[in-house]
Amino acid sequence: MKSNPLRYLGLLFLCGMSYGQQFENFGIILGVNHSYLTYPKYFEESVNPKNKVKLGPVIGGYANIPISKDLYVNIDLLFLEKGDRYEIEVLNETQTAMKTIKYLSLSPKLGASLEFETISPYLLFGPGINLILSGTAKLSGQPDIHMTDDLKTISPDLVFASGIEINKLSAIAEFRYYLGLSNLPDKDWVDFKPRSIAFLMGKKF
Repeated sequence: MKSNPLRYLGLLFLCGMSYGQQFENFGIILGVNHSYLTYPKYFEESVNPKNKVKLGPVIGGYANIPISKDLYVNIDLLFLEKGDRYEIEVLNETQTAMKTIKYLSLSPKLGASLEFETISPYLLFGPGINLILSGTAKLSGQPDIHMTDDLKTISPDLVFASGIEINKLSAIAEFRYYLGLSNLPDKDWVDFKPRSIAFLMGKKF
């Protein structure tokens, strides 16, 4: 059984707050995550999965901690869903296989921005610390297979992002890439790592 996730959430929150004590601004983020999983070469060649993509929600909040005029630390705490959905041939029939993995993600990132009259483009880069909340696998017409206890509790990744802030509206639009650094299963499953691209919209307060 997994350890109490609230313990890890508290640890992640305290780590995030250690980056600074005075927020310049904070806001909410909503978006869509376009994700897939990478498998070992032997699995790809034997199973030959096709169309390995899955859409999932992203929702949460962020805060910025100023370093200088153009540099800051961006911290966000997000709920997001990753996984994949692909087609495979089983007994000469095409079936759909799907994995769904739900995360709580804390990501402290270094941000750099340029401020213009109407917009402020920016770049973000930093690590992500992801608490895995649940995981399920499913094959067409079959019941869900719960694999939460077979997955690691914490999954690290790297986050790359670029976006713009619309100054008058205090709104942001952002593209983000998540590069998973570790295999998620810790037993009984073929190794896989998550990858995803997210499109996010946000409102700063």
